Amino acid sequence: MFSTPIDDLTFENVNEFCRSLPREGHTLDYKLDFPRRLDKVLASFANTFGGYILIGVDETATGEPVLPIVGVPLQPGLRERVVAIALDAVNPPVFPEVRVIEFESPGALAPDRAVIIIRVHESDASAHAVDGGR
Repeated sequence: MFSTPIDDLTFENVNEFCRSLPREGHTLDYKLDFPRRLDKVLASFANTFGGYILIGVDETATGEPVLPIVGVPLQPGLRERVVAIALDAVNPPVFPEVRVIEFESPGALAPDRAVIIIRVHESDASAHAVDGGR
């Protein structure tokens, strides 16, 4: 998944990646839902090595993804929500790549869930801060 351009990722790519049970670490973070402080995660990734945040993927106590992927409810504005947090709540702003991948939950007749893939690049800018620099 790390070598595929984010715009080319499919649900099958994400599912296959999660089936290999990669653990969270310095460059990978799983979030079942939007974290209350996504700004902190974005800033910390930008301040270190960069990495991927997968929203809609739960994790075990040992940091492995929980299968099947449950996703988050599909609704308009998911990508924009991430971008707004990156631009408005992090100083200097972070410019992540964001992909919302729609899928159908069991029994659904149309896509009703999504996994949000956020790729944060290691930043060359000064340290990124949140909460007014604190």
